[in-house]
Amino acid sequence: MNYVYGGSFNPPTKAHRKIIELLSNLNDTEKVILIPVGDDYQKPYLAPFKDRLEMLEQVICEFPHVIISTIEQDDKYHGTLNSLKSLEKNYKPLSFVIGSDQIDELPQWINSKKLLKAYTFVIIQRDRKLSIEDIEKKFSHIPHHFKWIPFNQEVSATTARKNIDKRKKILDPKIIKYIEEHQLYKE
Repeated sequence: MNYVYGGSFNPPTKAHRKIIELLSNLNDTEKVILIPVGDDYQKPYLAPFKDRLEMLEQVICEFPHVIISTIEQDDKYHGTLNSLKSLEKNYKPLSFVIGSDQIDELPQWINSKKLLKAYTFVIIQRDRKLSIEDIEKKFSHIPHHFKWIPFNQEVSATTARKNIDKRKKILDPKIIKYIEEHQLYKE
């Protein structure tokens, strides 16, 4: 299985690294493919793509089965479905990995019903506010297949951007160094 893990990685945290490691160690893993969102993605305080790419490269250097796709770097954002269809030309089969914090927004994604029908979603259970049963019930009217992976580590890249004092707990030292050297996330 090829696991596609998309996100802003703004910045990549120790928890992102742990998720990458977890996916790499699944019995059926062929590749873990990371897709950082492009610069035109509508998200506040998004560091430039080239910086997020460089930080991700530092995070994955010890994982031989992990690659970074730059598929969303230059193009206007056309949605996850288009990105996965493009990747599927070279990597089959694909599953798409998201954090459970994205579940509520999923119905608003571009072509969400087609996306849910076409691909298995691997849900990283970061947040236990909604039970698996509640989420499955919420999506019962849409054909889908969810695979659940429990995860108990805080991912908050927002905290890493906004709270310099907490960065050491959330980010690897080389990522902190990169942020400081490139003067990222200054408000």
